[in-house]
Amino acid sequence: MDRAIASAQSALFAAGRKQAPVTAVPDAASPTRTAAMAAVASRLLARPNSSVLGLFGSTPEVRVHLHALSRLFTFTDVLVGQEVPDLDGVTVAEPKDIVAGADIITVVGPGPELPYWYPRGHLHVNAISTLGRRLPRALLDRAMVSPDHVERARAAGECASLRETQVGPGIARLCASPAVAAQHRRHLTVFDSTGFVSADQVATAPGVCANAESVAS
Repeated sequence: MDRAIASAQSALFAAGRKQAPVTAVPDAASPTRTAAMAAVASRLLARPNSSVLGLFGSTPEVRVHLHALSRLFTFTDVLVGQEVPDLDGVTVAEPKDIVAGADIITVVGPGPELPYWYPRGHLHVNAISTLGRRLPRALLDRAMVSPDHVERARAAGECASLRETQVGPGIARLCASPAVAAQHRRHLTVFDSTGFVSADQVATAPGVCANAESVAS
């Protein structure tokens, strides 16, 4: 997982620095890569001291996302919805309590819309292949929404319900400009991930991985 996170961050850093378009290739066959991308987005946009994680999703990929995020954050509590597969060391909670208590939330796959229940002002949400059906409009209207791939997100992600002016900079651009990403950590943020192969599509020069690691930490 550490290698997957470093690879994803290197690819995003290179794409953002070159301002190159990211190829929209579905990435459903690689849950590890998708989770690594969400972990990188979380490191950019969530508070570094985030300690409460919320998880929603009925797919096995939820476990992979927990593993990826746990490599970058120290969680004192992990709150999960009833539909989440059995996981050790987690607390099953009501959706409204998860939304209200979490610093980071990862939602995997389509399903019931999350309640808009007084989320913390700095909440960061990873919306992973939700088909634009999971996050309440009230939350999206308040959040800075960063897509993995703008065209795909506007067609099949949470961005589909937003005006063009409401869609924030892509995650590759933020990875190349971590100071800009850090400015959003005090506010609601959303990573809208529709899934694409980035690490395999972007050619990175030697040393990019180390540079990306240093600027985004």
